[in-house]
Amino acid sequence: MKSDFFFVKSRTEGEHFVQYRTGSSCTDAPGKRHNQRVTIGKTVKVLTESGEEKTVFHPNDEYFRLMHEQPPAGAVLRGSGRPKAVPDEPEEYEKAGEGSVLCMGYGLAFHKEAADSGLTSALTPALGDRDAMTALAVASYYAKERERGLTLLAKHTERNLCFTGRPVDDRRACELFASFTEPERAVFFDEWLTAVRAMAPEGEERRFVFYDVTSVSSCSECIRWVAYGYNRDRESLKQVNIGLFMDEFTGLPLYCTWYDGSVNDWTI
Repeated sequence: MKSDFFFVKSRTEGEHFVQYRTGSSCTDAPGKRHNQRVTIGKTVKVLTESGEEKTVFHPNDEYFRLMHEQPPAGAVLRGSGRPKAVPDEPEEYEKAGEGSVLCMGYGLAFHKEAADSGLTSALTPALGDRDAMTALAVASYYAKERERGLTLLAKHTERNLCFTGRPVDDRRACELFASFTEPERAVFFDEWLTAVRAMAPEGEERRFVFYDVTSVSSCSECIRWVAYGYNRDRESLKQVNIGLFMDEFTGLPLYCTWYDGSVNDWTI
């Protein structure tokens, strides 16, 4: 059974997530097998009373379900995946308990930049006030934690002023992204292009737009553009191509779009 267990290194020193293989399938041309895994707990290093270092396994509810074992009486179990940064029912800002700290400086500075650049005025007509503030909250998080995905989004929006009324977690962000419609995208980019054009120096008649394309590997089954193609990272994974236009004067992105992952650069 040991071959069914996998150890995935955590960002925390001395900690590993433990995953269990629940199945496998051949999904690519070379016939490489891809495993379906479920996180069943994590291992952490602790010091014993004698001062020796010991590795301890902390199982979650998936472990007991898959192993057909009963958890110890009175045990509090977490679900699979990384621990959530906030409870399922996040507290609103006005209900923050004694000792809670809401950081205002970063949020105020970010929203001033968003307003001055025209980003806020471009998002609001497209999404409405509430969703525009949620989108800006996610953007403010990415500006600080762009290498961590959405892992700490809930914690960021809980502790920083984001004008959303309550913390935003990764699930809410994904639901918002998935709800964007093509008409909403069209309204946003139209407003955004108008805002960027207004930043040109007075009397400036000539300016250039730069364009580049890159690809992002993905295991998603929900993105219709994901396909096998030339992979720049030499990964045996499907991918999606992303094209970006950038303004010469401001250095700001103007427009982005995506293409089927099987399309080569020279055909885009």
